[in-house]
Amino acid sequence: MKKFSVTALLFFGSLLSVSVNETMADDARTNGFRYYKGISGSDKIDPASKEPQYGRFLIDEEISRYSGSNDRRIVFNGKLLPFFTREALKTAGKTGQKIPKIIFNEVRENKRVYVLKLPDLADDLEYSELSVTNEGQYETTVNVSFSNNPDYWENSEIKSIYRYAGDVANSSGKIQFFSGKYSYIRLEFDSKEEFFFPHLTYSPVKEQMEYKTEIALSDLKKSSDGDSKATIYYFDNPLSKPFRRIVLQFKEERFKRNIEIAYKDGRKNYVNLVNSVIEKKKSDKTGKSIFLTQTVHSPLKLTIMDGDDSPLTLNSFEAFSPVEEIIFQLPPLDPIPEKTEFRIYYGNKYAYYPEFDFQKTLEENPRLINFSSGEHTTNEKFSYSITEPPLSSWIIRIVFLLGVGAISFPAYRVFRKYSKEATL
Repeated sequence: MKKFSVTALLFFGSLLSVSVNETMADDARTNGFRYYKGISGSDKIDPASKEPQYGRFLIDEEISRYSGSNDRRIVFNGKLLPFFTREALKTAGKTGQKIPKIIFNEVRENKRVYVLKLPDLADDLEYSELSVTNEGQYETTVNVSFSNNPDYWENSEIKSIYRYAGDVANSSGKIQFFSGKYSYIRLEFDSKEEFFFPHLTYSPVKEQMEYKTEIALSDLKKSSDGDSKATIYYFDNPLSKPFRRIVLQFKEERFKRNIEIAYKDGRKNYVNLVNSVIEKKKSDKTGKSIFLTQTVHSPLKLTIMDGDDSPLTLNSFEAFSPVEEIIFQLPPLDPIPEKTEFRIYYGNKYAYYPEFDFQKTLEENPRLINFSSGEHTTNEKFSYSITEPPLSSWIIRIVFLLGVGAISFPAYRVFRKYSKEATL
């Protein structure tokens, strides 16, 4: 038994030594990923730049199909680069400034209230920041509300502004607020001081980018629930695509029905996601668009309450996925190495979600260099590491069973010995 234990220890020790060598030789650990794509755009990097540089590229449908947010890695010459994933936004238009008009100014006890009328903007522009000044020193909070009708104010925010010792460097005279299209701003200062508003800053409206997937009706499973008088559609989502909006087109010209949308969670249970109403009048030509409360990658269940009416006839089912982008930190390229190879590796369901300080410490509105991804390629070096799932899970189980066996066999011998003595 002793010889067996020593042999087993030497065997697993050799495996671990090999594993350590592999880890040290390949910092990015890319062998466990099934696919990769080259990333082009390094020619736009300024090697002489003293400031940090960042890259950006859109996640295409292939990367989205074969991976999730946990199993993607950005690699430069075999080294892992810090990165994070976010939803891509499309902007159009230019930034600029407008001068607001003060239409109300009143002191109330220890407060001062202003109402500003905002100049009209083009449809693709929105206000994002208000400049505030004062001739002296101040430190105050201000409750900011927005409206298109002075009878109803919404999206209230509390901000802090200050100016110390008349030093511009020790001042905060800008109020950033919710994006949106508004006609009025109400400001309630926790001070009787008089303030001025030199300008408003406007910027392009940020629109969520998305791509459409047309789902064949044959891919849906349809059933009826007689108890609740409902029609139910199931979509298995076999490719685990991310969906955040669906559009349903029905044959009937007039209807108004309640609809429930649920998704399947990790425990294989359907969890309610949306309770809404779909309505159509004869003049409506477009489908019924329903926004989900979160992006889902799992099977969907749609329940349409028919009541005593006949079930609706579904003509088409379209699902829209948000386009995501990856922001990554570029390595220093001074001097420029002979080989500059950027890649994204993806497709490893056992990979963990990467966490970097980079996302939390990235400055606001950094300059981003646009990259593009290349051809979907199978990783010719694909193999699982013994220190990572699924192999590591099996090794742990084997070691556990060997340990149980090593303990149980001597115990069994002792038990058998005393059993024989007891029968004498």
